[in-house]
Amino acid sequence: MTSRRGNRSAESGPSTDSGNGNWRARKPVRKVGPQPLSKILPGVLQQCGLEERLEERMPLLHWRRVVGPEIAAHSEAVDLRDGVLVLTADHGAWRQEVTMLIPMIIQKFNALFGPGTVNEVQWRGGHGAQSNRSRKQGGRR
Repeated sequence: MTSRRGNRSAESGPSTDSGNGNWRARKPVRKVGPQPLSKILPGVLQQCGLEERLEERMPLLHWRRVVGPEIAAHSEAVDLRDGVLVLTADHGAWRQEVTMLIPMIIQKFNALFGPGTVNEVQWRGGHGAQSNRSRKQGGRR
């Protein structure tokens, strides 16, 4: 008859080594379960080669801080690539307002995130304006 000690599984803890009476500690079994996205996302982005792109776009999260709540309620920073900040606005009047503030916007982004973060601002679509792509194609959005 087998003793209870001899029937222990690898996950259940210490056991004898080949029945010779020498006790050894087993490595704890690592339980893998749901993990917070914030914990795994950096590794996934790095594996996919997107870490640098994410870092480049991080200043977009600070649009409200740069322009203030009133302007941020009517406009949005939608992309940032190679120093070119791309904006949208919900009305032509807000687009005009933000256009007048472009020098201040560039200065603030560069002060917060380093020189060269933003060198140029472009508009994407919006009220009363066609996107660059639709103008080239001669069509409407």
